Amino acid sequence: MRSASKAGPCPCHAGRNTQRETVPPGGTPSQEKGSRAARRRGAMDQFTVVDQLGAGAFGRALLCRDKSTREFVVIKEIRCADKAARDEARREAELLRKHSHPNVCRLIASFASDEQKRFYLVLEHCDGGDLSQSIAKRRTERNPYKEHEAASIFVMVTLALRHVHARRIVHRDVKAANVFLTKR
Repeated sequence: MRSASKAGPCPCHAGRNTQRETVPPGGTPSQEKGSRAARRRGAMDQFTVVDQLGAGAFGRALLCRDKSTREFVVIKEIRCADKAARDEARREAELLRKHSHPNVCRLIASFASDEQKRFYLVLEHCDGGDLSQSIAKRRTERNPYKEHEAASIFVMVTLALRHVHARRIVHRDVKAANVFLTKR
């Protein structure tokens, strides 16, 4: 989920390309559909890893820069021990692909690396960090969220949950560390 860190209207996709791209397993997310050069490259070769944002039992999240567009993205790398795990990762990608909501992180592309037993989700980068980090920082600075700021974030999270629940999807891990903020 994503939320704006400043009070005001919900951030929207105005002026951004919200078209999603399906990438076949082992393929490359590329704006140049049909490009032979894109098909020859390895999918991760299109990105420069800048930092590791987090890691868990099933994989890690990487801050990357797309070499062709120079934009920052987050790549969620999921370890897939077997076919069932890879199928679950593909289902997650399909669910994300179906969403277009200002408060849900946008899936840009997905691809698999069968030789490394990994599945990758390329997601928009929310440049404001996560809500948990923001709360901790504000606590240290003795600058708590004002009531209207907290209410704004609450409304955006609620709208995102309403959107996914209307599609009969349960998030299963709603917490401040999974609410990503934008600087807008």
